[in-house]
Amino acid sequence: MAQTANNDANYKQGELIAYPVKANTRIFKGALCCVDATGYTVEGGDTVGHIFIGNADEEVDNTGGTNGAKVVRIRKRGTFQKQMAGAAITALGQTAMIVDGDTVALAATTTNDIACGKICEIVDASTVRVRIDNQVN
Repeated sequence: MAQTANNDANYKQGELIAYPVKANTRIFKGALCCVDATGYTVEGGDTVGHIFIGNADEEVDNTGGTNGAKVVRIRKRGTFQKQMAGAAITALGQTAMIVDGDTVALAATTTNDIACGKICEIVDASTVRVRIDNQVN
C-alpha cells in the first residue's frame, strides 16, 4: 500500500543489530559472522549458503541452547583487523573473502567466495584491515 501520510519509519541507527544465534554455537567477540541456510548466526566460514552479516560486537555462548535462544550484537560498519596469509600491498582495494571468523583471503584461494569487505590497509605480512560497510547484508 502506498504511503499517504508522513511516517518516521521507526528509524534506528543500524550500526549494531541483534541476530539470533544457531543452536550449540559459540560466537567470539570480533568474529566475522554469517547467517547460515537456516537463518541463524554462525561464525563466518567458507561455507555454501553462508551470507555475511558483520562482525560480532560481543561473545555469546549458545552451547547447549536451541536455535535463537540467545542473540549476538553484530556491528554492520567499520574496519576490522583480520589475519591474511601473505598479505601484500597488491591486496589493497581487493575484495576480502571469509576463510573463518578471524581470517580472510583473496577469491583465488577460497572455494565459496563469501565476500566480507574490501582490504583497506596492510598491517603486516599476515594481517590486514577490512572495511565491511558495503558488503554486509
